[in-house]
Amino acid sequence: MSERPELDPAGLREEAERLALASAWPGCPGGGWQFPFDLGDGIVARTYNPHQARVHPWRRDVLIANLAKRFAGAFDKLSVLDLGACEGAMAEGLWQRGVRDITLVEARAINIEKGKFIAKTKGYDFRFIEAPLEEHLAGESRTYDVVLLLATLQTLLNPFGVSRLIARCTRQIAVYDTAVAVVKNLSVGNTANSGTPSSAAFFLRYFSPDATTAGLREVELWPTRDALETLIKVSGFSRAWEADYGQHPDPWYSSGEWTMLFAEK
Repeated sequence: MSERPELDPAGLREEAERLALASAWPGCPGGGWQFPFDLGDGIVARTYNPHQARVHPWRRDVLIANLAKRFAGAFDKLSVLDLGACEGAMAEGLWQRGVRDITLVEARAINIEKGKFIAKTKGYDFRFIEAPLEEHLAGESRTYDVVLLLATLQTLLNPFGVSRLIARCTRQIAVYDTAVAVVKNLSVGNTANSGTPSSAAFFLRYFSPDATTAGLREVELWPTRDALETLIKVSGFSRAWEADYGQHPDPWYSSGEWTMLFAEK
């Protein structure tokens, strides 16, 4: 168990704000946190924008509620690998449900620093690895009961290769939470002689890698729903299903612009 720091409420607030400001980039000069962590004594980490303060706790609740349908009463027996873990919000939620074997892989040093601050402040014993997730997966020899890839797939330039590596180290369930390209009236005009591909596709999106919650490159690849399901299937999973989003789903998920799929070995 991590030792709790000797910080009074004023010290906690000051450190949380220092880390928020250290996370600034030109598009968000005030910085912030991705998740509104509750540090006690009325101190809540300031998120980059109000949307994140709403959607990320909702996403975490959905993740844990759906995992509980499969692993109720057995969280303490699970091992979890969180890829692109950012500040460790999902790890915190799982720890609070009893998971004690959690590895977080995150490429950005500031997010690792934030995660370690939260873990030390709240007494969580996480294993942190600072590395690009594909680099880590290439050398990962261990398997995990649950592998998380949340809000990260669309930032990968090698989604099929990475997904196969994820399947290789998944013992039971992998969770793919990603943006989805919603395409209307798409047609493919290849001639019969050249062969006609399916309409499943990945679409380019340009987004600044300066953002501390973005991908590491300026290009993202957003899958259509068909492409995402194909990716999961050819990676080595036997089936996949969509999360139950509850009675009040986030609009991005109810519209199909985002999805959370559970893939089973």
